[in-house]
Amino acid sequence: MRSPFREWPCRNSISTPNLNHNEYPQSMAFPPSCFIIGAQKAGTTSLAFLLGEQSDICLSTPKEPRYFSKNYARGVKWYESCFKQPERKILLDASPDYSRGPTDLFVVEKSYDGAAFTDVPNRISSLNSESRLIYVLRNPVHRTYSSYWHNVRAGYDKTDFSTSIRNSDRYLVASDYLGQLSNFLQCFPLEQFHFILFEDFIKNPHGELKRCCEFLEIAYTPADDRTQTHSNASYQLNRWGELVKRTAGSSRNYKRFNQALKKVLPSSMQTGLKKLTTTAIPKISAADQKYLGAMFTPQNNQLEELTGLDLSAWKY
Repeated sequence: MRSPFREWPCRNSISTPNLNHNEYPQSMAFPPSCFIIGAQKAGTTSLAFLLGEQSDICLSTPKEPRYFSKNYARGVKWYESCFKQPERKILLDASPDYSRGPTDLFVVEKSYDGAAFTDVPNRISSLNSESRLIYVLRNPVHRTYSSYWHNVRAGYDKTDFSTSIRNSDRYLVASDYLGQLSNFLQCFPLEQFHFILFEDFIKNPHGELKRCCEFLEIAYTPADDRTQTHSNASYQLNRWGELVKRTAGSSRNYKRFNQALKKVLPSSMQTGLKKLTTTAIPKISAADQKYLGAMFTPQNNQLEELTGLDLSAWKY
């Protein structure tokens, strides 16, 4: 079996020009000691907000500061300002794009600034080598398909799915969990990771929340049963939704419009509005499912052996 570990430098071997521990005031808990590193479209938003309700945890604002990937040039003082309750025991950064680095199988296109993700494990380790890392894993076939439709809905992709996955690593790199884990294992030991299967989280979110608290060695406060988790179900805009989006003028304005509505509308009206403006995405074709299944099965088998996770439900 090929070793899952990539040979690339870590810790002090990569220059980290923004890192000067004398530049920022020492908050009680800064730098962060917990990171949700991925995967995108795997329920990380729901998990982050549930963790953020625990009295010992301060979730960053924004939830995804993306400091170690997209915002590293802003410097560590800016990063510290993202944590509004620094007196809490644990500061949590939930940026799932941290697990988008290039792997042995896949790269990240220059148009998506692949270099921004290459140094993420080293940058985190350089700031806090004792960090604990939570990695939520979803069936890679389903995650890839959901990620594609997320970009279609946002207006970033007009290529059909079959063409996209056969001609670009854009959606595949974040689904290579073995490769992403291998990148981080160059800087962190396996015992500093906590793995959650998306399918288990959907079935029992509060049970998985409790397991996270045990991993972080903090007291678990049962979450309110009324606490809403953010749906991960993919969807596409119907003609009414497209009309609203065109009226907004851009995908960014449309997103801001939706965010503003969520702040003022009760959840029942939000649900009704979503039903009015969206429709379910089509099912993934059998050919595409078979293509992706064959691609990821060897990786999943090695990941299962490395972590002890039961990934039998992912096998095709």
